[in-house]
Amino acid sequence: MIKQWFCPLLFIFSISVICITCDNHKYYKTSDGICIEEGNKQSLIDNNYLIENAIYNPTMIFQYSCEFKDSSSESLGITFSGDLIPLDSIDKYKIKYIFLKPLAKGIYQLDSSYSQTTFEYYFTNSDLDNMGSSYYTGLIENNRNLWMHPFRTTDNQFRLLQLNPYPFIIHNKDKWEWSFNVGSHYSYGTTKEWKGNLKVSHSYQKTGEIEFNSVLGKMVCTKVICIGTSEIGKTELEFLYNQKYGFVDLKYKNIDGSEFHISLYSVS
Repeated sequence: MIKQWFCPLLFIFSISVICITCDNHKYYKTSDGICIEEGNKQSLIDNNYLIENAIYNPTMIFQYSCEFKDSSSESLGITFSGDLIPLDSIDKYKIKYIFLKPLAKGIYQLDSSYSQTTFEYYFTNSDLDNMGSSYYTGLIENNRNLWMHPFRTTDNQFRLLQLNPYPFIIHNKDKWEWSFNVGSHYSYGTTKEWKGNLKVSHSYQKTGEIEFNSVLGKMVCTKVICIGTSEIGKTELEFLYNQKYGFVDLKYKNIDGSEFHISLYSVS
């Protein structure tokens, strides 16, 4: 199937920034507390924020498995169009995996002022057939922190991830906070709808290191517990971060009580 191009509304950082110099690199700290390294602005085509990407760089492809439970904790399959079906159903549009590819080149909608590493992601079935659309968004990786958009889309239940805490770790802190506004187009079809922008505040807490038995083998990870709060309710994220593979396991508790479990399956 021919892949269609789709770019979700991209998160725009606050204009207020603070310039910091560390290890001969300049960093710009947003008013929300995320550090961004100074990019290479020589090209409007190249992905300008790859200088410190030790994990999510264009030589790597990350494959994640994903599981879904509804608010009654029943495991169900999700089709690309958002239908919930029995887990053991055979359906060529049932989502099984998510692929993430950091890009060496930006996309023309993102000029040199876009201070994130652009990455492509798409959903596949168990036979690794692409469901027909690729999505493009961004992440921020440097020596100070790692921040990434979730695998959200307005096409199906993955839209719920926009309300959850984003995967975000600050390496030299045990606690931190972050907040942003979510547009009402992400509320369509959910049990929690709103109008205009909804402010969501997130808190993060490291709980220590654990040994994680992944499909790639045992790995030492930092465990982080995250809580998102807004006027329509609470969301949760528990994730594991590994220095080599980044975010390797993510357990989401959504605004409607449903759950996603997204786990790293392979790296190539």
